[in-house]
Amino acid sequence: MKLPCQECGGKCCTPPAMNYQDAMRISNYTKFKVEGGGNFYMLADSWDEEDQESVLPICPAFDQEKKNCSIYPFRPTVCRKYATIKELPCLYLNPKAAEYFAKEATLSVIHKVVKGKL
Repeated sequence: MKLPCQECGGKCCTPPAMNYQDAMRISNYTKFKVEGGGNFYMLADSWDEEDQESVLPICPAFDQEKKNCSIYPFRPTVCRKYATIKELPCLYLNPKAAEYFAKEATLSVIHKVVKGKL
């Protein structure tokens, strides 16, 4: 199934949580820096004061002009899993799931993916 990523404007493209392997791959092969430790990393400067106002801020690696991921070949595991498992539905194709996901499931699902449990 081809996903409508170009049409939706990156609704699932929020600052991703990632594991150590994701963090090393991104920091070694892209311009982005990562921060964190143990088994939980984020893109450096993913969240700022303006993001405090938004429920789902946009990932800094998402190219808003081209409507795609600027680090696609190196994207984190959680990004690879979107719309391929029921716990991470396409937020554009399934707005009801998107509402639940944004309010209830985000952190627990992402932590499971980062820890390799999904």
